[in-house]
Amino acid sequence: MSRDHLYSPPTDPQQVAQLQQVIVQCFNSTAERTAEYLAVVGPENFRLIQQGTRVAGGLAIHWMGQWFGGRVVPMAGLASVGIAPEYRGAGLAARLLTDVIGELHEKNIPLSALYPATQRLYRKVGYEQAGHRVRYAIAPRDIGLADRTLAVHAVDALDHSRFKDLYQELAREQNGVLDRSAALWTFATRDRGAHWAYLFGPEETPEGYVVFRQQAGQNAYEVLISDWAVRTPRAARRLWTLLADHSSQASRICWSSGASDWLVLALPEQTWEHLHWDRWMLRIVDVVGALSARGWPPGVTGELHLAVSDDLIPDNNGCFVLTVADGRTTVEPGGRGDLKTDIAGLAPLYSGLFTAHQLQTMGKIDASSESLAVADRLFAGPQPWMLEHF
Repeated sequence: MSRDHLYSPPTDPQQVAQLQQVIVQCFNSTAERTAEYLAVVGPENFRLIQQGTRVAGGLAIHWMGQWFGGRVVPMAGLASVGIAPEYRGAGLAARLLTDVIGELHEKNIPLSALYPATQRLYRKVGYEQAGHRVRYAIAPRDIGLADRTLAVHAVDALDHSRFKDLYQELAREQNGVLDRSAALWTFATRDRGAHWAYLFGPEETPEGYVVFRQQAGQNAYEVLISDWAVRTPRAARRLWTLLADHSSQASRICWSSGASDWLVLALPEQTWEHLHWDRWMLRIVDVVGALSARGWPPGVTGELHLAVSDDLIPDNNGCFVLTVADGRTTVEPGGRGDLKTDIAGLAPLYSGLFTAHQLQTMGKIDASSESLAVADRLFAGPQPWMLEHF
């Protein structure tokens, strides 16, 4: 990169103030809300791109992980990627992303994920669609449940220790669900005002929980769920009953889940609706590290010969042999390169969003029928999703 364009964390209060102004304008935020966001994430977790002495843009990094195949893979979530209007059109966003990907590789972070405002930019640097976040809604009067078998305990929404074990139990069985950073735990229970939190079942050994806030509407309020987990059928029924009890004042209940939301199986009828369907994107930063860290379906064995190309990270280029057997994984250089893909095409295969056969149909990979079958078997699992938008 030219010396006119410098990449770094903020180094002084003046840079933090300039970054704050960029975020305020790019995301139509307020100074107060942006200052709180900077404080929760931490200025040290932002990266800037400068032109001369001015901050031209920046982004936030959430250092966390994602669950795949029952294991947490270290992941850097990128957020608040913005370039000030006067500096747009010069390729600075791509330069900023290229530098952060290089930094992540140097730090041995295998994955990076984000929610795109535009796919074109992120595809240029190797990101691709990799999982869902779906917003659902239901009117409380349409829930149709009144199961009060389990006790309900109101608890402090800011006491994350009350929820973490249940959340991790849920996440371990999923693909793509976040191993949250401290900042994301804060946003799940404090963002945009007061939150209410409840445990279902015995207070010391709960079977589920829900965290939500109430947002005023024209004639009634909406219940906006920011976090939830249930571990038993009766916890799911008790959660829905608690929400149905808002029917006298609330117009609707809104929550996030995956494309295959099992929570609605507890409802007697299909009275819910989709509000918004979003896909997050994933970037494989370290091919060997990402494949080695991932978990795999129990009892599955196989050997997959990959050939990967990556325009940004030279270490990701070449042939690799992935071997999975008895819960153990090895990734070695070499092999026949039977399944060919670029780094972006590898992301939805890795996450399990699409099968190898589907990706070949769309020209994202090129493989023999034998390799397609092996890949489909290895990367099988629940549809990848996230609960939160970061």
